[in-house]
Amino acid sequence: MKRGLSILAAIAMVFALAVPALAEADSAAGVWSEVSVVGAWTPAVVESAGELLTPAEVGIDFYMEILGDGTCEIMRNGQSTTAVWLRNGSIVIVQDDFYGIQRFELMEDGTLTAMADEDMTVVFVRDGALTAAGLWTAASVTAGSETFDPAEMEMDLTMDLAEDGTCALTLNGRSEAGSWTQYGMNVAVWDAQGAVQRFELMEDGTLRAALGIQTLTLVRNGVAEAGETGTDSES
Repeated sequence: MKRGLSILAAIAMVFALAVPALAEADSAAGVWSEVSVVGAWTPAVVESAGELLTPAEVGIDFYMEILGDGTCEIMRNGQSTTAVWLRNGSIVIVQDDFYGIQRFELMEDGTLTAMADEDMTVVFVRDGALTAAGLWTAASVTAGSETFDPAEMEMDLTMDLAEDGTCALTLNGRSEAGSWTQYGMNVAVWDAQGAVQRFELMEDGTLRAALGIQTLTLVRNGVAEAGETGTDSES
């Protein structure tokens, strides 16, 4: 018997067939402020021609620690160097003797981005940022103004996102290994066959994915959703 669909592809098919959606669900936007960029940064994901890739797939091995004294320690492909940096608004300029001037941009979601070439953007995350690691369970599906229980769609889904970047995806009793990365409040999950799905870590502590014009909401460790399905939360 031929191998079936990957888990992420199967989930997409469930949404395409089971829910007659009426309108796109809202997406929460990050709140940008003049936060410090001091800290240790590592590449989390690479966006190239509309695709999400891991840094390893494109040969990026990079670590950068921005210090408060205007210097910056960089480790690239096993070689270390000391650079200087300055900031103008959301733009961060780093200069070292090996690679010259590099331009980064601080984004609204707290990540740093840099253009590797014309169609490739590298997204960096700061060590110690809020993590999506944990066990997540599908809690609801929203289509327009309607909310469905995943059980109504015969979808029993869990995602176990481990701290080491691996994950276990389980759909209706079938498990599959995968990998994941986080950049800001965005989470990318790859299954064993290379299918990728983007998620967003919300202010209310849930994890959400837009699949077509439906929104899948997952809760961590089976904890009930806080309030109604929406983008607002109390602070």
